[in-house]
Amino acid sequence: MLDEAAPTTRWYAPLMAVVSGRRAGSLPLHCLLAWPVALLPSVALLGLVYGLLQLLGIDSTTFEPPEHQFTLGQVLNTVVFAPLVETLLLGAGLWLLTRLSRRPLFVAAASSVLWGCLHGAFGLIWFFGTFWSFYIFSCSYLAWRPSSWWGAYAAAAVPHALINLTAMGMLALRT
Repeated sequence: MLDEAAPTTRWYAPLMAVVSGRRAGSLPLHCLLAWPVALLPSVALLGLVYGLLQLLGIDSTTFEPPEHQFTLGQVLNTVVFAPLVETLLLGAGLWLLTRLSRRPLFVAAASSVLWGCLHGAFGLIWFFGTFWSFYIFSCSYLAWRPSSWWGAYAAAAVPHALINLTAMGMLALRT
């Protein structure tokens, strides 16, 4: 006789929780899952945009932010300072958006468009790298906010820092 898997305990259930604005287990587990769930689609979207620009014969460098120096200060700014400050601003923005709508996925989507536009102001291509990530950060914040501000803050800031660390690591390998 074949054993049947329980229908509610699929391997992808925690991943779907992150995407749909629910908690994915404990806070550390949620942060570790939110990291690749935010990172991988963002990288895929960036790759798709770069490929599309290339197919259209458009020079993508016109849409990229200016080059900057790869220094310890820049790494600390990107991996530590930016996620801490941006998460504070994210929380304030989500608070304001929840005054306009009580639908968490709409609020998360609106927040992600705003953050994508803010990052895209430095280089249009950055919109595509940050839009999805900030959707996941927003969903994570909203999922954990009912129980704890600190938990919500960590649920958004930790994956953000891990993504920025991954990006800086990739840049370091490229240079």
